[in-house]
Amino acid sequence: MAKYRIVSKGNIVTIKSKLSFGEQINEREINVFEQQIFRGCFRPRQEGKKTIIYTAPDVVPLISYLKKGVEEETFFLLVAQTIEMTKKIEMNGLYLHNLMLQPEMVFVCERTREVFFVYQPINSRITSGNVYAFLADTVQYAGRYGKEPEQFLKEFQVFLNDTKNYKIEDIERYIREKCPQAFRKIVKAETGKSGYITNDRSSYERHYHSDSNDEGGTTLLMEEDESGTTLLTQQEDDEGDTTLLQQEERYPILERISTGESVTVRKNIFNIGKEKENDFTIINNKAVSRRHAVIERINGTYYLMDKGSTNHTYLNGEMLDAENSYVLSDHDSIQIADEEFTFYFD
Repeated sequence: MAKYRIVSKGNIVTIKSKLSFGEQINEREINVFEQQIFRGCFRPRQEGKKTIIYTAPDVVPLISYLKKGVEEETFFLLVAQTIEMTKKIEMNGLYLHNLMLQPEMVFVCERTREVFFVYQPINSRITSGNVYAFLADTVQYAGRYGKEPEQFLKEFQVFLNDTKNYKIEDIERYIREKCPQAFRKIVKAETGKSGYITNDRSSYERHYHSDSNDEGGTTLLMEEDESGTTLLTQQEDDEGDTTLLQQEERYPILERISTGESVTVRKNIFNIGKEKENDFTIINNKAVSRRHAVIERINGTYYLMDKGSTNHTYLNGEMLDAENSYVLSDHDSIQIADEEFTFYFD
């Protein structure tokens, strides 16, 4: 099994994974992560034939987070994000047994309560984690560090013990009944093809033989309404006469969290930095470069690019490689050095 080294320096966490004998990096899966960013998942970067590097800012280990005690809403928010990540893994043709579901390998951003997982894009017969066991461990850690086991933890533990067939729908239904606001606070992924969460590779191979690009990254970002999960790009009014032209005329907004300042992104090339010539000028922050990052609009799709800045650009917690374009979606979180922004459509 691969060996891991976790280094925390400042607000940056770096995980170095060195593969063991017989393990190989899965090039197809590496390509999947290069072509799109999985919100809530560390982005793997290959280094040689046997090493994978993961980097993320402003996160703490899940166990450390649970030691401080968690309220009911926060706990179910963690569980809901775990369920959403398993669905993202399944619907993109990846294997759940490569998702590192050990509490010490899962991280949380304390400020946003967003969970970050490590996915190992490797060919291996070893199972890295079990969803059911991970949820049970999370309950145990949350109960252990609290003053006394909360009733909601006891009830969830009973639910896990009584569940015979683990389905995504079972857990979702339970969370919606006990803490319905949890799913409203996270970006939704569509239900996986099978509806089951399994660690059996053969079970997934029966569902996925096509290229992972068939389903595309845009299907990941969804919101829920009373009838279920719907694409954010599907706009319908009461009379059902929304046109493509109306959708194309929608412009996104970039909002600076610290000041509440917001600017509508109307240009095809939208510059961000501390110089006055930029479209969004970030003043009074020496950590921001003169021309730090750019938002580009190409054929109706928006992309974020770091322009070789000193203190980097982050998208949903993932550090971007300079001069590479990354697709932006509604309600993405952008970090310019240490300045936080939200990218959204009004």
